Amino acid sequence: MTLLPLQSPEAFHRLYQQQWQRLYLYAHAILKDQTQSEDVVQEVFADLWKRRESLEIDQLEGYLIRATRFQVLALLRKQRVRQDHLDRMELVQITASTEADLEAEELAARIGQILEALPDRCREIFHLSRFEYKSTAEIAEQLQISPQTVKNQISKALAHLRKHLGAELWLLWLVYEQLL
Repeated sequence: MTLLPLQSPEAFHRLYQQQWQRLYLYAHAILKDQTQSEDVVQEVFADLWKRRESLEIDQLEGYLIRATRFQVLALLRKQRVRQDHLDRMELVQITASTEADLEAEELAARIGQILEALPDRCREIFHLSRFEYKSTAEIAEQLQISPQTVKNQISKALAHLRKHLGAELWLLWLVYEQLL
């Protein structure tokens, strides 16, 4: 084996000019991507320059092809691992989203049951306030009652919910209500 005759930047540049297209075409035949193929060839030559003083190579062209193949395989492995990771993350997101949807449906059903236990007028006022997004003044005008009565009925409904939902679900309801 012989040491590389690439001690000078000029010799290295000549080698690069002679070989880059061949290595690029080899990488591109596998990767089918211009940018990735260019990056692979760049990495091969960067590694060659870094290790130029310690490498012993008999067949420089064969070495460059093997180095290019190695870089292509390393890139493909890295992409596969990244894709596997993205696939797992997507699955977790879908699962979490489905679980969150189920929890939201369960919470909505539970709130519906709790609200059914309220007196009709209280339930109607709460519904107008929280589900139809009407203001206290609008509800008072629509039902021909005082704004203070509306506020009292909403407070009564919220106290009833807080009592029957428990602390965790109550907090979840408050967060959910803010998101609407």
